[in-house]
Amino acid sequence: MVSLGFIQMRQFPFAFFLTLLTVACAGGPPIDTNAEIVPGYTADMTMTVGDHTSSARIMSKGEKFRMELQRGRKSSVMIVRYDLDKLWVLIPSAARYTEFPLDSLGMQFPHFFMPGLKIEKEKAGHDRIGSIAATKYRARVRMCGRTYEGFLWEAKVLPGYPLQWEDEKRRTVVRWRKGRITALSDTLFAIPDGFTELPSSMRKVDGRENRCRKQGLRNQGP
Repeated sequence: MVSLGFIQMRQFPFAFFLTLLTVACAGGPPIDTNAEIVPGYTADMTMTVGDHTSSARIMSKGEKFRMELQRGRKSSVMIVRYDLDKLWVLIPSAARYTEFPLDSLGMQFPHFFMPGLKIEKEKAGHDRIGSIAATKYRARVRMCGRTYEGFLWEAKVLPGYPLQWEDEKRRTVVRWRKGRITALSDTLFAIPDGFTELPSSMRKVDGRENRCRKQGLRNQGP
């Protein structure tokens, strides 16, 4: 949901989804791809793994995902293009970017904004997350040969989009706040003009990038 999760790589100093998300990640009601306007979604995301917490701003639109991180004076952006099987990490201060294989995304938690992700949900009751009325579910997510089990909350005013995810086994808690549906420009999910590529040392294998998305989602896992 960006693993949309968060990226795990030596070249990049942060632990990312989404995620793509995030992200990670499938969330959200079905989108009419024939419609002229594809709705976008934005939220502030906080992920805690063990004793470490990271925060980011996420944006999602169809098969596009963007995550923005700010650490002191340094900012970084991750763009996941599921439609192109591409993953870019941007360093705005240097006007540089690096392309990585899509399966460089970490697997600490499900990529909740990955198109086509299937989530099995069983209602566990009604709850409040802060001041937000929510529905709580016992959830099982199968992604890329892995099975994730935990509790998933969705805001009653925004069903189909994640509000909070807790996985006790992996000591992971992910929260999405200030979530809203809004119009987003496609330029947010593209490499800005004037940016130059900083080559990655990670080996790219033909077809490897989309293996998880096209095959792993159907893998029932252990």
